[in-house]
Amino acid sequence: MVAEWINKKINDIATVTMGGTPSRSVTEYWDGKIKWMSSGEVHKRRIFDVAESITEQGLTNSSAKLLPRNTVMMAMNGQGRTRGTVAILETELTCNQSLAGIIPNENINPYYLYYNLQSRYKEIRSLTGNGGRNGLNLSLIRNLDILIPPLIEQNKIAEILSIIDEDIDITEKIIKEIETLKDGLLCQLFLKGLNHFKFKKTPVGEIPTDWGCNDLSSLIILGPQNGVYKPSERYGHGNNIVVLNDLYENNRIICHPLINKIDISENELSKYKLAENDVLVNRVSKQVTGVAKVLLVKKLFSDTVFESNMIRIRLNENEILPEFFSFYSFTHMYKKQITKVAKVSSQTSISQDGIGQIKVPLPSLNEQREITKITKEIENKLQIEWIKLSRLRELKLGLMQQLLTGKVRVPIEESEEASK
Repeated sequence: MVAEWINKKINDIATVTMGGTPSRSVTEYWDGKIKWMSSGEVHKRRIFDVAESITEQGLTNSSAKLLPRNTVMMAMNGQGRTRGTVAILETELTCNQSLAGIIPNENINPYYLYYNLQSRYKEIRSLTGNGGRNGLNLSLIRNLDILIPPLIEQNKIAEILSIIDEDIDITEKIIKEIETLKDGLLCQLFLKGLNHFKFKKTPVGEIPTDWGCNDLSSLIILGPQNGVYKPSERYGHGNNIVVLNDLYENNRIICHPLINKIDISENELSKYKLAENDVLVNRVSKQVTGVAKVLLVKKLFSDTVFESNMIRIRLNENEILPEFFSFYSFTHMYKKQITKVAKVSSQTSISQDGIGQIKVPLPSLNEQREITKITKEIENKLQIEWIKLSRLRELKLGLMQQLLTGKVRVPIEESEEASK
C-alpha cells in the first residue's frame, strides 16, 4: 500500500442508508415534486432526473429518505447486471429499498468514492455468492474496504476520470443520434426509394410502383437450410463453425475471428460449407426481438460451416443483393413480419417456411446498389464512433486500475499542495 494512503471501511467515511417505496395503492403518495429512483435507473451512471416522483405525504408514510446531491447509489438487487452497479446523484432525490445511498463525509471526494466502487463491480457482486437471487445488504456495503489517498490526490484522480467520462457521454450521445438517423433513413430508403413519385400499396407498405414485392422464398437459390448438429465432444478441433455467439457479437457481417471448431466428415463439410454472400439467420432466441437476426458471410479464410440453431439461405444475386437484404433486416418492416411468423413458447423460434414467407421490397439492382451505398456510409460513421467509445472505455478501465490503486500517482502542482 502507498505510504500516504490509508485503508478504511466505507462505514468510517460515509453514511449508508437504504430507501423505501410508498404504497402504490395510495394515489396521494405518488406524482408529487420529490424525485424517486428505482434500481434499474442506476445504469444512467450520473443521475440528473428519474422517471417517477412521490409527494411529501408519500415520503412521510414510507421508509424512503431524501438523499443529497453527490450521494453514491449502489443497487443491492436487480435484474441482470444491476446488482453492484453504482451511480452518483446530481440532484436530491429518494429511492426504493433495492438501492443503498452512500453519503460521503467531508474527508472523501464523492467522485473518487464513485469511481472506486465502479472499478470493483465484479468484486462487490462476488460478496453475495454465486446465487443469482442473492442480494447485497447494508452490512456488506458498510464493511467494504476502501483505499483512500490524501484529499488533494482524490480530487485529481476524480477530475481525470471525470474528463474521460464526459468524452464517453458525448460519444454515446453521438451514437444514439446516428442510430436514430439510421432508423429513419432505413424506413425512407426501403419504402420510398430514391427519386420516386408514384407509389402502390403492398403488404410491407407503400412502395414505388416500379418495385416488386416478393416472398423471400422466390429469391433463394439454396436453402433455407438448418446447420449441422453435433454433440459437444465433437467440438474443439476440425473445421471452423459459426455459432450463435458469433451472430450476436458481429453486427450484420462476420468480422470477428471465429474461435469455434467442429469435427465433421467430408460429406458434411460439402453439405454445410459456407460461401461468400451466404446469409445466416438465427432460428431461436430467448426473446421475440432476437430471432431471425441476419448475418452476412463475407470472405472466409478457411472452410467454415454453421450450427443447427441457424438457417442458411443463398440469394439469387441477379435479383437481390445480399447486402441489400442484410440492411433490410434492420427495418421495422422486416421485424414486424418476423414477429407475426415466429413461434413463441419457452423460447422464440422461426421455421424455414416462416423465413420464406417474409415479403421483401425489390427495386432494380442499380437502385439496390445506391441504397446499399448510402446505408453503408451511415453504418461506417456509426462504426467509427463505436470504435472510439470502445477505446475510451478501455482507457478509463486502465486509468482506474492504475490511479485507484496508487500504482501510478497523479502529479500534484506546488500551488495545489499549498492550497490544501
